Amino acid sequence: MIRMIPVTIFLDIGNAVFFLANLPQLVTAFRNRKNLAGLSSNYLFWLFVGTIFFAIGNYSVGAFVASLLCVVSLFFYAIQLFWKFRYRKKKDTGLNIHL
Repeated sequence: MIRMIPVTIFLDIGNAVFFLANLPQLVTAFRNRKNLAGLSSNYLFWLFVGTIFFAIGNYSVGAFVASLLCVVSLFFYAIQLFWKFRYRKKKDTGLNIHL
């Protein structure tokens, strides 16, 4: 008789790989947090939103390890979005008048 592997194992493994793949990005963002010109705010925002849906989906099928990794990834993306907006460069309007 063939024993079926639970789908939650694949979700856990996939999310673990995804989580580990994002760690170097977080380290790079931390080192260069005052100059995140290479990171797209749109990309980070939609990655954040997508990860919310993955966390809900993982939780609903009982993949609790994957859900936990998604929540930690959400924290990483939130930090990067915070740094992106906190240290953003002000656009020069050309009207710098100093009295």
